[in-house]
Amino acid sequence: LEDLQSTIEVMIPNAFMLGLASIVLIGVVIVASVIGILLSVFVFSPLEVGTKRFFVKSLNQSAEVSEVTFGFEKNYKNVVKILFFRNLYIFGWSLLFIIPGIIASFAYTMSQYIYCDKELKPLECIKTSKEMMKGYKFDYFKFNLSFVGWIILGVFTFGLLYIWLIPYMSTADVLYYDE
Repeated sequence: LEDLQSTIEVMIPNAFMLGLASIVLIGVVIVASVIGILLSVFVFSPLEVGTKRFFVKSLNQSAEVSEVTFGFEKNYKNVVKILFFRNLYIFGWSLLFIIPGIIASFAYTMSQYIYCDKELKPLECIKTSKEMMKGYKFDYFKFNLSFVGWIILGVFTFGLLYIWLIPYMSTADVLYYDE
């Protein structure tokens, strides 16, 4: 009985420390997740739109590298709204099942290009993208599937191939939009 009591006395502080460490770890994960989401929405998304703006502008003329900052300079709130609503719609469709989410992502994929090209309101861009992709979602799926081999090859080059591949895919994507 005394051995059991001494074992319990040793285990209680250890269990307390383990519980405390678990709570701290969960807190760190939550804070890191929130920071990641905020960075994605308020920094990386406008950069993504600016990059798309660069490629849209380069279709018909020589584009300036400063186009990449378009998402921050002009209607920053609209850029954030477009990506927020697009991702919200895709998330909503994904709740039904994975396949409807994938189909929705193809339906709304051109919303950023539309904003960069025509500067419509956020929900108009999403609606226009949905209309534009009507009947072309499977074609766009096959188009994206054509890059899978390159992406896999990029893994084997430790990402060095992506230096060439990402601009190539972005150019192909904007040409698909233009078509």
